[in-house]
Amino acid sequence: MMVPYLDCPHLDSSGITLEYYDSLQKIRFLEDGTTVKLHRHDFYEMVLILRRSCRHFYRSTYIPLMPGDLFLIPPDQPHSYRFHDSIAMCNCQFYRRILEHEPERFIAAALHQKIPMRKRFEDIQAVWADSDHRLPPGYVGNINSQGIIHLGRAEQNYIFGLLEQIRREQEEQRFGFERIKKMLLETVLIQIKRVQMDQFEHMERNFNWQTEMVDTILNQMENDLSADYDFNAIAQKQGISISYFRILFKNNTGLSLLEYLNRVRVLRALELLQTTQSSIEEISEQVGIHDPNYFARIFKKLIGYPPSYFKSI
Repeated sequence: MMVPYLDCPHLDSSGITLEYYDSLQKIRFLEDGTTVKLHRHDFYEMVLILRRSCRHFYRSTYIPLMPGDLFLIPPDQPHSYRFHDSIAMCNCQFYRRILEHEPERFIAAALHQKIPMRKRFEDIQAVWADSDHRLPPGYVGNINSQGIIHLGRAEQNYIFGLLEQIRREQEEQRFGFERIKKMLLETVLIQIKRVQMDQFEHMERNFNWQTEMVDTILNQMENDLSADYDFNAIAQKQGISISYFRILFKNNTGLSLLEYLNRVRVLRALELLQTTQSSIEEISEQVGIHDPNYFARIFKKLIGYPPSYFKSI
């Protein structure tokens, strides 16, 4: 199937367009109220998720996105979105010719793959509903393959502020606005690179007992998702406070304990829904969520559909 190209809204001559979506109605090319179908374009697309979540398909991988996730799509790369609720996100579209470097090389996704804990979602099967709402055989989901950078709150606010300045220059079009938009975009890319380098340097610098402790716990989670994890007891056994343990975990994984555990549980549940005849209640138990209603809420929040949708088809 030929993947169609979508046009960039050329609001001015700067080669940069900033779109801010705070409702589904504002999203261009939205079909059926929930989907931007598989497409590509001849420009770069940089996306920052601000509130709520959505699903993104790119490089044969389907990944749920959460607030603070940022990624870059190079030209000519097919990808698609599915939204299950209202969302707030920034979408910055720009052309290669306006920059002095290639953004996808400047922002090196490989930094996120040098520490084993950054590869914890590899080989977990996920599924993606195509344009006809059919589920093809399982895709192998790798959280790193999309080059997602997870920003902290302060980092997210700072970069969003820069993107907002681009939008104001775009709307007001005062003298020299094209040059200012380019300078602001370059500042955004430099800041993202700094965040990425800081995260990597922090992981390299702290690859010690703290990292090994978190790595051991991640192994335990993946080997037995059905267990009831008492993180207070785990922290006490290590001789540290639960608050310090939470900080160590987020510093080493980029996600909070609950965010990480929920992502792994939901992706494992997707695999079980696709490959077994187990009931939803049984799968909920197998991934460690003993309340089926709570399981359904988490599943729908990250995936966009309830688990019953996948069982029904």
